Amino acid sequence: LMPEHLREAHRKGLTRYLATGEGRVIGRSVDVTGLHKTGREFPLRLTLARWDGGKAVSFLAVIQDITCELDSSRALRMQAQALEATANAIVITDDDATIIWVNAAFCTLTGYERQEAIGGKTSILQSGVHDTAFYGELWNTVKSGRTWTGDLNNRHKDGSVWVSRQV
Repeated sequence: LMPEHLREAHRKGLTRYLATGEGRVIGRSVDVTGLHKTGREFPLRLTLARWDGGKAVSFLAVIQDITCELDSSRALRMQAQALEATANAIVITDDDATIIWVNAAFCTLTGYERQEAIGGKTSILQSGVHDTAFYGELWNTVKSGRTWTGDLNNRHKDGSVWVSRQV
């Protein structure tokens, strides 16, 4: 499982551990590169522990292929960067309309700093132009997984009203 370019470091670490009892990996989980039986390298998480099961020193290793985990992390970072970079204001809420995340365009458009908006309710944007039924329809549409379209009159932090068109 050990790629050729890591074998010498492994040998040195094992020798040091057996001589001194001090190891950098023993008792921890580390992300390293493994060697697949096909010869391709892949990322893995190695958890290594000493096991005293008799006369000889033994080790217990748990090896987990983390390719999918790393791919998912990369995809999430890329999506987060795209959401942050878009010129459209984006606000993410929970089911109770509590703001969980906003992008920079939201801050520019509304006048609210990120820390002011997050944890607050979307009602900070209500201009008073729309009635309760309007917002009820909007939320029912969004919560059902459909896309709401229409014009929304919002209130800027400074009190001015602006219209956003959702298409």
